[in-house]
Amino acid sequence: LDPKAVRHLLLTHAHADHSGGAAGLRARLDLTVAASNEAATTVRTGDEQRLSLDVARRAGAYPLDYRYDTCPVDVELGDGESYHVGDLVLTALATPGHSGDQLSFVLRQADKVSVFCGDTVFAGGRVLLQDIWDCSVQASCRSVERLAGLGIEGLYPGHLSFSVQRGHRHVDRAMAQVRQLLPPEQLA
Repeated sequence: LDPKAVRHLLLTHAHADHSGGAAGLRARLDLTVAASNEAATTVRTGDEQRLSLDVARRAGAYPLDYRYDTCPVDVELGDGESYHVGDLVLTALATPGHSGDQLSFVLRQADKVSVFCGDTVFAGGRVLLQDIWDCSVQASCRSVERLAGLGIEGLYPGHLSFSVQRGHRHVDRAMAQVRQLLPPEQLA
């Protein structure tokens, strides 16, 4: 892949492990940066408390000397809005829970639905809930429910394994917990 062919950077949420490299990529490549309305504000300002970077650094998730580089955001997306990449149309789907500003991006092609879901749900139907200001068990469960109704074939989380086929089985596993009035299994 020629890096110069990359023209779009869609941020699922503002946490530094998802948006911290945006400024560097934008400086090196001629690309458009898109994010949710809420994430756009955080990425532009680099507010460490809104990023939960202050507590993540204290918890050892980032080196003490890590500094977040702010980045302009060209396109702000709300729930249900479309984003075009060539002939492809991605639909932004608000999926808060892991963070309040999170979007998943849904790609519908013929009879296949693929979802780029950031940290909404992971392989095995697991989620990542943290003791940070904008993380919500209830919102996470509602977001899993939103994904469950899509008939997902390709599931592409922001970390670890992904599924090119039958991605719905991971969401179904998370939903089995939600139906029991429990949050999905926690990612360890």
